[in-house]
Amino acid sequence: MERSPSETHVHQEFQAYGADDGVVGVRVIETLRIIPRSTPRNMGKLIKADVNDLPAEALAGKAAYIIAAMDGNLNFPDPVPSIATVTAAHAMLVQAIEEAKSFARSAIAAKNLAAEELRGMLSRLAGHVNCAARGNLEIALSSGFLQRKQREAVVLYSPELLVARTGERNGSIDLNWRRVPGVKMYKVYRTQGEVNDESIWECVLTTTRTRCAIMGSERSAYYSFRITALGAAGEGPASNVSCAKAA
Repeated sequence: MERSPSETHVHQEFQAYGADDGVVGVRVIETLRIIPRSTPRNMGKLIKADVNDLPAEALAGKAAYIIAAMDGNLNFPDPVPSIATVTAAHAMLVQAIEEAKSFARSAIAAKNLAAEELRGMLSRLAGHVNCAARGNLEIALSSGFLQRKQREAVVLYSPELLVARTGERNGSIDLNWRRVPGVKMYKVYRTQGEVNDESIWECVLTTTRTRCAIMGSERSAYYSFRITALGAAGEGPASNVSCAKAA
């Protein structure tokens, strides 16, 4: 089949092998890496292989489901690795699982090796599905793989119920506010006097607590305060403004 010069494709051939102690495996005998240049670089991963922590028996069951979903699937006419290759690796694992029931050391080693080979193939196949689906979730899910959990947008809310009170020590003002869920850091801003269009806000403290004492203010002077929450998304909107007189 003629290939477009703007495309690259991946083709791998696998060959089973054995050893004197009965350990079997699958070796790669040819690899040619080609990646479609027209695939958007910022396209996210829609599905996941999710095979790393599966025991051999569960891995075999998952592979059988994916093979059934991918075999003849017109959305993926040339999967990499091929379904025939994955099917052969699956059959090898199923056989190795049966033979490992004897608890022979070589049989258990063969099962572990066959499982590792199949995990690698399913991981590569998941990568191919993500690429071939081109951002279409319905097409990606037709492969039998599970949907990758998408990160939810982090929304930072403004701290609520900020209250400023005259402190007990000279030049101090006590602040407290309601905790913002999921936030562990806050910035405290201060400006002298009542708030107006010419007010200049100064960050006087960064804290993990929802209460603090601001020291060093001019005695008997009035100050206004507001709080912002800090998180992975940056700095959130400011709280309500609260005013108090320094002790």
